[in-house]
Amino acid sequence: MNHYAVERPNAIANTETVEACCKKSLTKPAVVLSRTRLARYSDYDFEPFSGRILFREPVPSVDENNNPIYIRISYEVEEEFGDKHWVGGFDAKVKLSDNVSFGAAYAKDNDKQTPYEIAGANIEVKLGSKTYVAS
Repeated sequence: MNHYAVERPNAIANTETVEACCKKSLTKPAVVLSRTRLARYSDYDFEPFSGRILFREPVPSVDENNNPIYIRISYEVEEEFGDKHWVGGFDAKVKLSDNVSFGAAYAKDNDKQTPYEIAGANIEVKLGSKTYVAS
């Protein structure tokens, strides 16, 4: 079995295409003689998070006419970093009297792809030494 690593890990699972490409020769690498699509689980296993590929059988470097064989792997990746954007919020509580307090919270994420905003308020009323109601 042959282990290889792809250039960028964090691939999206099941998006890979693996092909064995036979080219004309080292002097004419643009001429592709054949392309064979390999099948996952029978020809190879791919671990998308680490970017490791394991071939079940040795991959020949040349064909019977001494033309080079290359492996081409195409896959989609999760971007690690998006555009910079602001994220912020607050959480505050005010004691209105010995028995009543009021609170509010707010958060906002200005991500262009997945914007998010949430707000909330709460009130707490003390009814006795060990009893209170919160909402």
